Amino acid sequence: MINISMAQTLIEPYSLDSSNSYTMTNLTVTGNVTVSGNVIATGNVTTSGTLNGSIGTLSNVTLGGYTTQGQTAEIVSTAITGATGVVTHDTSTGTTFYHTSIAANFTANFTNVPTTNNRTITVALILVQGSTPYYPNAIQINGTAQTIKWANATAPTPTASRVELVTFSLIYMSSTWTVIGQLGTFG
Repeated sequence: MINISMAQTLIEPYSLDSSNSYTMTNLTVTGNVTVSGNVIATGNVTTSGTLNGSIGTLSNVTLGGYTTQGQTAEIVSTAITGATGVVTHDTSTGTTFYHTSIAANFTANFTNVPTTNNRTITVALILVQGSTPYYPNAIQINGTAQTIKWANATAPTPTASRVELVTFSLIYMSSTWTVIGQLGTFG
């Protein structure tokens, strides 16, 4: 059984279906919603109130105002091995990508990138360099080539036998992409 209470009104307990879930569509509430357990949302979630506790899995969340968090954890993609040519980086599964055994400089194609104006998305590529270092010397967003504006207006020189972090800020303004890139060397 799941108990759902809204503000002062308690809705009768609902039985769960065979997948142990209960589905509501187009729920609008003025006041508080308390759910015992996790909230899993596959559509848009908009709030102007306070979210507390374990929220579970949300996608396409819009939060108005400042967001304060105790901790965050970013999903790192499964290792991409042997990058060469055009390499797909699906941003619907996360925005941090781990590369090993890189075979050549490559084009990072960031797919499933939202095209909402006045937004920026930051993606990170962790490069475990071998004796010959490589890096993403070109990028595409949703399959379309973009120009990289590198830090200090100079394309970086990767370093052998180090771990490097390449970050790209994908800025979408007036239906146009601006891509800012930088590379840092560690170890």
